[in-house]
Amino acid sequence: RLARRGGVKRLAAGVYGETRICLQQYLSTVLKDLVALVESADRFTVTVMDVVFALKRNGQSLYGYGEAYPQTRAQRVARLKKRIALQAADLAAVSSSSSSFSQSQTQSSSGADEGRGQRAEAAVDSKAEAEAKSMAKAAPVQLILEVVQKTLAEYFLRERADVCKAQTALTEVNAALALRKEAPVSAETLQQFLALLQKRNHVMCSNEDIYLI
Repeated sequence: RLARRGGVKRLAAGVYGETRICLQQYLSTVLKDLVALVESADRFTVTVMDVVFALKRNGQSLYGYGEAYPQTRAQRVARLKKRIALQAADLAAVSSSSSSFSQSQTQSSSGADEGRGQRAEAAVDSKAEAEAKSMAKAAPVQLILEVVQKTLAEYFLRERADVCKAQTALTEVNAALALRKEAPVSAETLQQFLALLQKRNHVMCSNEDIYLI
C-alpha cells in the first residue's frame, strides 16, 4: 500500500522474497540480543524492557520509549499539559470545524458586508485588520485546545489509567467547556484537536481510544 501511494504501479515477485529475508535477518539480530539479556539476568522470560533495550541497540526505539526507562505517569501527564503554540497550519486544520470559531467567522463576515461602501478607506488598515482576524481565529481554538489538554490530563491522573475512550473524553471536554460558558464541540472537532496533540507527540490515538504516551 505504501508503494502504491508512492506511485509504484507494479511489484515484482522477488520483492516479497527479499523483504522476508531482510525481516528474518533483522529479527534474528534482535532475538540474539534478547537471549543474551535473559541469560545474563538468569531469567527464563523476556520482559518489555528487554525488548525495548534490544530494539534500541539496533537503532529502533518503540513509540513513547525514547529512553532506556519509561517515564512515570506524572511526567507523561506534564508533557500532555505543556502549552502548544499554534501555527498557521494547525489553526487552519482545526479552526474550520470549531463552533466558537464558526461564530466569530460569521460575525466578521457580517461586519464585512456592512462596510462594503467604505472599502477605499479601509484599504489602509487592511494589514492590521488581517492580524486582528487571525488573533480572533486563534483565540477560541487555543482555548479549546487547552481545555482538551487539561481535561485529558486530569482524567489520566484521577483514574490512574493510560487509556481513555474517545466518547468519555468528549463528555468530559464538553462538561469543562460548559463550566467556562463555552459552546460544546462535536466528536469530529475533538478528533481534529486529538490529531493535533498526536502530531506533537502528546498522545496517541486510535478510532475509539486515546493513549497517554
